[in-house]
Parts: sequence; C-alpha cells; structure tokens
Amino acid sequence: MQDDAVATSILGWLCEQFPEVFQTHVMPHLTDADLRNLASLGSVPGRAIRTSSRGAAVKSRLEWFTRVPAPHARIRTRLRLARGWRRFVKALTPCITPEENLDHTRQAHHAAEMSIILNDGRLILYGPIHYKNQKSICTGYTYPGHILKREVGVYYGRHIIHQRALGELNNAVIRILSRDQTHLKALDAANVSHQILDCHWEGNLLMAYIEILDTPSGRLARDLIVDGIAVRCWARGSATPPKKRFGKIYIHEDYELITFDLEDAAGVLSLQARPLQRRYENLRPPIDVEQAIVSFNRELERDQK
Repeated sequence: MQDDAVATSILGWLCEQFPEVFQTHVMPHLTDADLRNLASLGSVPGRAIRTSSRGAAVKSRLEWFTRVPAPHARIRTRLRLARGWRRFVKALTPCITPEENLDHTRQAHHAAEMSIILNDGRLILYGPIHYKNQKSICTGYTYPGHILKREVGVYYGRHIIHQRALGELNNAVIRILSRDQTHLKALDAANVSHQILDCHWEGNLLMAYIEILDTPSGRLARDLIVDGIAVRCWARGSATPPKKRFGKIYIHEDYELITFDLEDAAGVLSLQARPLQRRYENLRPPIDVEQAIVSFNRELERDQK
C-alpha cells in the first residue's frame, strides 16, 4: 500500500471518520510501513496509530514522518484508482455484520408476506417499469416521450385490458431487437413469471402493478423476492437500429413495445419493484396462464402477417 497514494488517502479518511473501526478492523491487516504512510496524512491518523498497540513498533520513524507534509495524491492511471477502491471495500467488509444481513432478509420476507396476506395469497409488486426522455441504464438509449406513450397505450389496450400482459423471468435477450428477429416476439411458456395488472404515468415514470404468477418461473421469482433480492421489470422492444443525435442515442420512430420482463435488480437502485403493502383494489380472479400465453402469442402473430 505504501506505493499507492489513492489507497493511502482513502484509509486516512476512514481513520478520521471512523477511528474505532479503523483500529479494530483495518490496522491488524497493515504493515508498519503502511502505518507510517498513514501517519503522514495528518494529526488524527497519527494520534490513532500512536495510541494503539502498534504505536511502539513504529514510534521512532513515526515521529519523523509526521513532520513531513503529505504527498499530493496523484491518480496516474485508472488501475491505481481501482486498486485503492478495492482495498477500501475490502477493509470495510468486516464491518457489515451477519445480523444486518439477517435483518434485511427479515424485512423483505415480512413485506412479501404482508402483500400475500392482503391480496388473497397472491404476491403483488408495485414500482417503475420504464421512463421517457431519459437515457436507459440498461440499453443506453433515450426513449422519446411521444413514442413511449404511443406504445404503452397500444400495449395497454392490446394486452393489459385483456389480462394477457405476461412477461418472462430473466430474459437474456437484448431489449432492442432488429425487426428481422421475429422469433423473439413471443412468450416462452417455461419462463413466464408475472402479469402486468395495470400501469399509469407519474411524470416521466411508468408505474405498474405486477402480479407474480403461480408458475415454475413465478415461484422462483417469489423465492428471490422473499429472500430479499431486488427485482425490476424492463421493456422488451423491437426497432431498427437507433441513430445518435446531439450526443444521445434515440430510439427509432418504428419502436414497438412487446412486453415487460422481470430480472434481478442487484446494484441498480432505480426501477425496483417492491411488494405492495396494501390490498390491490381491482384484483380480479386468477387467470388461466396457458390460455393467456396462447392468446398473447396469437396477437403478436397477427401483427406479423
């Protein structure tokens, strides 16, 4: 670490902000040379090191280092910055206790259980599933508002009203497809996991109520949610290759919304769908999933003719 100014600066900041955590979780993993480098960053790191059990081992050289101004932390390459960040995260890892992870799992389990109880044994999620006039974090494309509103309106009238707005779990297909890949405009019965019950616009966000179905993939999705793994719905669509304008890549005018698939949202704070903590007002009787899949695919085939 003594040759990595970025890592030294990060650990110096950690020492100033959380001295107890630094002494108990970080110092045991550092060499004497590392401690001398940290002491040169200021009075707080120096004091924390001198008052620790490791202070005597570095005292003679430590006093000299504390009189030397800290060197300017220059980021020479992205590799050095990444290495410093990895060491910082590794130092903090022991601070995340198993009790905290268990508490998060319990909260997720309770939220899913409440949604199931309030909705007659059916798990209902609520959250954003798309947004307009902003760059997509998944595809990198920007969806103009007039195009997305048009397609959502068509999708609502064609599928949601008729209770066949189904989607798949963890669809690995790229969401913007060229129009010659017509075989992707269909549902795979083995992967169907959820149904979009309703949706509406809130500003630029498209919000939706999502029911997790009693299918093999649906039960897998339910287990993920109960275990505290965040999920999100994201659009599967078809269009000709988009073009870049004014530094942004805009979706083409012929964009066609196919459906919304469910996937793991780990590391993505936006667009997460969470268990609904109240009764869904317009809950209809459960659908016949197989019949809904046939009806959905038949509707798409009609468009291709």
